[in-house]
Amino acid sequence: MRLASPRFACFVFLLACAVPLAAANATSSAHGQIQFAAGSSTATIRFTARLDVISGDTSGSIDFSGPVEVTPGNFADVTFSADVTCAAFLINEASMSGTVTSSSMPALIGTQTLLTVEDNGQGKHSAPDRYTWVMTSASDCHSFPPPSQVVVDGHVHVRPASVPFF
Repeated sequence: MRLASPRFACFVFLLACAVPLAAANATSSAHGQIQFAAGSSTATIRFTARLDVISGDTSGSIDFSGPVEVTPGNFADVTFSADVTCAAFLINEASMSGTVTSSSMPALIGTQTLLTVEDNGQGKHSAPDRYTWVMTSASDCHSFPPPSQVVVDGHVHVRPASVPFF
C-alpha cells in the first residue's frame, strides 16, 4: 500500500491549521450597564463597543442618564449619547472613547468621554466588575486608565478577539 505523497501530507497539514484560523473571532466587543449613586439618586451608563481587529473599524455608543452636579451641591438630570470612535481590548478589559453627539445639556456636545471596564466573570465567587469613567477634552483610549470603581449594580461583558497575530 502506497502512503500519501509528502506534498499531499503538507497540504492536509496546512489545511488543518488554516481552518481554525478562518473560524477565529476577529471582533472584540464589550457591552453592559453600570448604575452608581449620584447625589441622592442613581445614574446609569449603558455601553457597547466593537472593534474589528483586522480592518480596525470601531463602532458603539456610550449613553448616560442621571443627575450631574452642576454647581457644588446642586444636581440636574442630564442625558447624553456618545459615538464610540476608539476602542482597545486587553484580556478582560476594554477601553472606549467617543464624542458626545447629543445631550440634554448642550455644553456637553462635542466633548469626549472615556470609559474603561473590567469584566471579572459572574457568580458569587467572582470579583466584582470595575470601571473608570471620565469626561475629557481629549482622550486616548489606548492608555487604559485602571478601572477603579466597583460595579455594585449592573454588569460588564468583555470579549476579546481570538484571531492570532493581530
